[in-house]
Amino acid sequence: MKEIEYKIVEGEGIFNGSLYVFEKLSSTNEWARENIDLLKHGDIIWTKNQIAGIGRMSRRWITFEERCLTFSVLIKTFERLELNHLMVQVAAMSVRECLDDFGINGELKWPNDVLINGKKIAGILGSVDLNKRKIVLGIGINVNMDKEHLMKLNIDRPATSMQVESGRTFNIEDLLKRMIKILEKDIKNLTYMDGSDIFREWSNHDYLKGAVIQIDTAIEKVKGRYKGIDDHGRLYMVDEKNRERIFWSGDVDKVRNGS
Repeated sequence: MKEIEYKIVEGEGIFNGSLYVFEKLSSTNEWARENIDLLKHGDIIWTKNQIAGIGRMSRRWITFEERCLTFSVLIKTFERLELNHLMVQVAAMSVRECLDDFGINGELKWPNDVLINGKKIAGILGSVDLNKRKIVLGIGINVNMDKEHLMKLNIDRPATSMQVESGRTFNIEDLLKRMIKILEKDIKNLTYMDGSDIFREWSNHDYLKGAVIQIDTAIEKVKGRYKGIDDHGRLYMVDEKNRERIFWSGDVDKVRNGS
């Protein structure tokens, strides 16, 4: 098998970690997991072309040079184990803040998506290796994709991009540098926070707030009124039989707006 070539830029990750730069890679998350012993806290794996990325529910996440930002971050697990499960939501909040800095106002959709007017612009996928005491966070943002590019992806969900929403073209490296600064700040802050702090902030930008929803867990589909996120990052709802339900994971859609 041909060895994949990459460049290492020291000190350009978070917490003074290294930045691994690939011209092409099947998946930044997959490479990070396969090379987890090589990587240290704060290292970032960035590819300009991701050709076989997989998001939640096995959805494809393909990126093109200068049109998408796709990267993964390697961080140590937290001493407070409950914080490990919140890291994906924190990363989503970091992406939303970064987009806001570039003049694009996004919303957060549980568990890990950033939307603009109901259309997905970014997603996060995380995996925790408690034996290695490391977390791999994969982040993908649609940046300079026009409507034609989005249609060619044949995505099963409505999607958008920074360019579509703003009419402007963005520099991918500038976006990555800003994301690195915000992630470093938010991960550092998480050490001193708890779930209630995080989801007070989440609720300020919650796409599902006040909605009747349906959640698909792959085992069951449940409809009910969305009640927010609890301190562990779980979705809280009251179903059609007036039972309180809590979910760790699932695919969520609005059924209709609540009153």
